[in-house]
Amino acid sequence: MFDPTASAQTPSSSSWHPPRLTDSPPVTGDSPQSTHESTASEQQRCEALCNEITTLAGHLNAANYRFLK
Repeated sequence: MFDPTASAQTPSSSSWHPPRLTDSPPVTGDSPQSTHESTASEQQRCEALCNEITTLAGHLNAANYRFLK
């Protein structure tokens, strides 16, 4: 079946890695003003997640193309 160590050994054509959402600082809700800031921050994190999913889907499609070719 699937061997995760085998896929880790496959050379990559690019050294670029997408940013991870876990690298962003945590949002705290200590002040009344932070609710607006946390909503904006939450929207930014959601957009970053959408961008990351889109990028990774593109990588999967490219890998499938190379596999089928």
